[in-house]
Amino acid sequence: MYDQRTNAWTELVPNGTPGTPPPRHEALSGTQPRWNKLTVYGGSPFQQNPTEELWRFDLVKRVWTQVQPDGDPLVRLKRTNAAKVGNQMYIFAGYDFQCSGGTGAGQIWNLDVYSYDPHKN
Repeated sequence: MYDQRTNAWTELVPNGTPGTPPPRHEALSGTQPRWNKLTVYGGSPFQQNPTEELWRFDLVKRVWTQVQPDGDPLVRLKRTNAAKVGNQMYIFAGYDFQCSGGTGAGQIWNLDVYSYDPHKN
């Protein structure tokens, strides 16, 4: 957590604590300030290996929970974006790194739009 008043970072939950998501880069995150929650989606725990995992962090209890949303399964994405409209989080675009024939860079631009309602899960 970053405190602007003191210009200092505080580790809330140490990396590797049981029940925490694995480290990742190029993930998406968004906050639910009214419910003191942080949501993290996708990203890559390893180079060129995106994940479809969805995690929620309770900012008060300081506990991570892996979320299994209802509906269509999410795709494995990184370098994606999102917007919150009302109670929905919309995930759009990104790279899924699916390689044609299993070779090559495989960066396929994904233009699908997915929605997630954190109040249902």
